[in-house]
Amino acid sequence: MLDEFIQGCTRSLESYTTDFMHTARDLDPSRVQLLVEQMRTHEKKWQMIKDGTLRIIALKQRECNRTFTPAIERSMLKVYEKCANFRGKGAFGETKKHMHFNVSKQTHQ
Repeated sequence: MLDEFIQGCTRSLESYTTDFMHTARDLDPSRVQLLVEQMRTHEKKWQMIKDGTLRIIALKQRECNRTFTPAIERSMLKVYEKCANFRGKGAFGETKKHMHFNVSKQTHQ
């Protein structure tokens, strides 16, 4: 989604520049070159914004995961202990049933 936004901004800037260059044929070429350089500068800035935003998202995602994991473990502790005591034939099925029930119960609270 962020890539699409950056690409859209870049296309918009390119379109503006192209339109401007068609209407500004009589301008001094050095002024047109300045506009092209500005466009490149803006493209680099958009890329920097994208990269910085993705880094922030990744950091926040890791923070969330560090918070969620202990909370999930705590909420599942009783069922983990119960399932650890299942033995013999049908233990896997009972474990699966209890885990599924607990997750469903926790999800719908």
